Amino acid sequence: MPRLAHSPPLAKVLAISHVAIEVSDLERSIAFYEEVLGLDIFLDGRSDPVQPNIKGLVGGFGVELVQNVSSAKKLATRIGFADPVGGQCLSFAVADAQQAFQRLKAAGHVAAAEVTTQQGATFFFATDPDGHVFELIEFPAGLKVLGDIAVVMRRD
Repeated sequence: MPRLAHSPPLAKVLAISHVAIEVSDLERSIAFYEEVLGLDIFLDGRSDPVQPNIKGLVGGFGVELVQNVSSAKKLATRIGFADPVGGQCLSFAVADAQQAFQRLKAAGHVAAAEVTTQQGATFFFATDPDGHVFELIEFPAGLKVLGDIAVVMRRD
């Protein structure tokens, strides 16, 4: 259903934050992205027992590589969708994830019961009409995109 020109969007996007890419071999993918695209890791979560990952910058843009430790079906269930998901997920930064969640849930675009908070970021996953999954994320302390975390970490 097209949105009327005068009505506000259900979720006001501040910026494209980052892309999350689910990989089969985290170490191999890190080596590839470092060698080929100059990946600059600023947050290393390889030792995370639940979901090993890294967060880095490629050309100033945030890239998250996430080890696929479970089947796509388990991931889909965890984030509240019936169909398997995997591959990559585009992430959009919002000012208020809880408000965006409530509005998108009311409109039928979110299957999860609640938002998730990890490492200070609040986020949830939604789908477009074709089933493409995207993330809406609110960063802490006025940060707008994943790359902002690198700036703060390197400054401190």
